[in-house]
Amino acid sequence: MYNSIPIQLQQLFQFYVQLITYELGDVVYGIYIYGSVALGHFNEEKSDIDFMTFLNRDLTEDELKKLKGVHDKLNTISPYAEKLEGEYINVQDVRIGNYSREYPYFAYGKYQGVVGIKTFSLFQIKERGLKIYGEDFSTIVNEIEWFDIRNDLGERLNEYWIKKGKNPLILMFDGWISLIVLTLCRIYYILEKETVASKFDSAEFVIENVDEKYTLLIQEAMRIQQNTSSVSLFSSKLERKKITRQFVEYMVNTCNERFKLA
Repeated sequence: MYNSIPIQLQQLFQFYVQLITYELGDVVYGIYIYGSVALGHFNEEKSDIDFMTFLNRDLTEDELKKLKGVHDKLNTISPYAEKLEGEYINVQDVRIGNYSREYPYFAYGKYQGVVGIKTFSLFQIKERGLKIYGEDFSTIVNEIEWFDIRNDLGERLNEYWIKKGKNPLILMFDGWISLIVLTLCRIYYILEKETVASKFDSAEFVIENVDEKYTLLIQEAMRIQQNTSSVSLFSSKLERKKITRQFVEYMVNTCNERFKLA
């Protein structure tokens, strides 16, 4: 498994497994990664390290404190520890399809409160995830209803990304342009193909299949993701902001109509 993971991350995962199994023992059922690392497109500057750790039961307050200590220690061991973003989920809930509860969530190297289970994240692990520790993911989830995944993506589009596309401040920043545009491309690809692909593969697919007026913007997002030091494809940030707002509205409306999301 480790051979397929970037070498700079292998030590992080080795320490993570050692620390969490030492502190929590057999409470830990399995650890899985997905997203850019699993897909072979990890970018040291821009990528998060998406993970899900499944537990045999809920954590006690003392165990949650130990878990916070695990992440604190990882932050001193590896410069990549702050990129870890994921949840600690009771495996029994997922097995019976109970997605209504909330679980401990860590990002930026620290505990961030609790969040609900995202069926889209489960789908990504099932399709293209990697096991770091424990049993095969198929022992947790065998099938995920496409209806649930579609609803999850629909909520993201209509409740989160549409708002980001209307925020005039963040659309002035390269990082947000790349994140918004490439994420929308990926959502479109997944809805169309019902499988997982990298953001770059998704972007190439969208370029070939949607209005060509947005080709330059998608290429700009790919440029930013690959190399922020290169010259922008747009003559001004105001021009780029305008076309990005149009793109967000276009993609949300297209997905809603084509895939009957709203």
